[in-house]
Amino acid sequence: MIRKPVISSRISSVGWENDILEVEFKNGAIYRYFEVTYQEYISFMNSSSLGSALSRLDKIHRYSRVYSLKGEFLPLFYRYKFICSN
Repeated sequence: MIRKPVISSRISSVGWENDILEVEFKNGAIYRYFEVTYQEYISFMNSSSLGSALSRLDKIHRYSRVYSLKGEFLPLFYRYKFICSN
């Protein structure tokens, strides 16, 4: 996936393809956020704070760390949010 450089204190670059948002952090870690629509990607990129926008996305989308700080690919572990109602 091709990522574009961004201006952020925590994030280095961002890419989107086939409903997957890929975020590279300044520390070298890369995360993929799944089922992110193109409209969500555009809203994210136009946000005044990418860090705050990402905090909102990770509450509603599963994600996985796919690249370690040492450049080793990691197995995909998914995080799910479960919402329970009474």
